[in-house]
Amino acid sequence: MGELRMSVNERIRLDALCRVKRGEMTVGAAAELMGLAMRQARRVCKRFRVKGDVGLGQRSGGGEGN
Repeated sequence: MGELRMSVNERIRLDALCRVKRGEMTVGAAAELMGLAMRQARRVCKRFRVKGDVGLGQRSGGGEGN
């Protein structure tokens, strides 16, 4: 398995969503911290639950260009 590279924004999302998972923070508070709308935060949270850390990365990252 390759290494996972994350941008600063992706690391902020990871931290916020880990805190949501542990019950330390609500999804609404995490949305505010990540600078996302509530609807988008729910989508990101769902993808994080299903795919884990990899779900937070840019989905087109590492692929070949056109």
